[in-house]
Amino acid sequence: SWDTGISRRIKEEFGVPVVFFGPHVGVVPDEAIRNPYVDAIVLHEPEYTIRDASILGFRDTLGLWYKEGEKVIKNKQRESILNLDELPFPAWDLLPYMEYTVGSLMPDAKPTLFIQTSRGCPFQCDYCPYPVAQGSRYRKRSPKNVLREFAYLVKEFNVKNVLLRDAEFTLDRERVVKICEGLITSNYDIKWRCETRIDTLDEELIELMHNAGCIGINMGIESKSKKVCQRVNRKPLDIEATKNIIKKCKELGVHTFCFFIIGLPGDDLTTVLETLEYVIELNADISQFTVATPYLGTNLYDWAFQNNYIESFELNAITGYEAMMRNEDLTSEQ
Repeated sequence: SWDTGISRRIKEEFGVPVVFFGPHVGVVPDEAIRNPYVDAIVLHEPEYTIRDASILGFRDTLGLWYKEGEKVIKNKQRESILNLDELPFPAWDLLPYMEYTVGSLMPDAKPTLFIQTSRGCPFQCDYCPYPVAQGSRYRKRSPKNVLREFAYLVKEFNVKNVLLRDAEFTLDRERVVKICEGLITSNYDIKWRCETRIDTLDEELIELMHNAGCIGINMGIESKSKKVCQRVNRKPLDIEATKNIIKKCKELGVHTFCFFIIGLPGDDLTTVLETLEYVIELNADISQFTVATPYLGTNLYDWAFQNNYIESFELNAITGYEAMMRNEDLTSEQ
């Protein structure tokens, strides 16, 4: 509803076409295009589609649906961008970049900007919206290209902090090693943090990342229960190895932010309490708890819908902090 309100204001005040894109649009395009304040939608990645639409118009642009009077024209789909090195770096100078921050996750130094060095996640965990938004094919930028963007941010914008927005930054260990070695050689006065799966980290890699300026890692753990992880197509974690990763980060002063989910299929009071005990043992700097949320396009949504476990589905409530569903053993109130 917030997006719809903004698009209505844009059309009323400026009279220009409005184009929507994003994972929600890609999952339910027929619903999205019916919005009276939307003229066109991009079904997948926006870069080349928006570029072509601005040059060629809607009619000749792949990957786009648009309205022609009361009729919806559905152009052919566009393939995913395989060579991410082709994409230009964001034009931060056109935005109020000096105001950007990520709060307490990074030092209080501006500007803090963002880099995404890869797209897609091949792991396909049932609850995760990353594959819905980016696809399951892992596509990565070259270390050389990533290092060029770091140099661009430092030299053009005097950036102090970078938040890496990859779903799985350390999936390709060799690539991460080359990026870190390049950052060490460049000797930038820059700090960065990333998000990744904890089972793609090891102590040697963490030390190299730390030496390259990494000050924090966000890590998905979700549940201690092997049963719960297997139910949602999530590889169960090695309990002791996970403890060692957190311990190594603490020794180096690398901030740890661990994600946990309550209420996945198979979760019950016993498994929840086991996970809570494990959280206390891990003693990460921050442990974040969200409730199992049936994001559109995920297998979790299909499972919950088929079993009539979804108790409410207001788009504004898809926050991860409002219980929209129950499971076999836990009520939404629990």
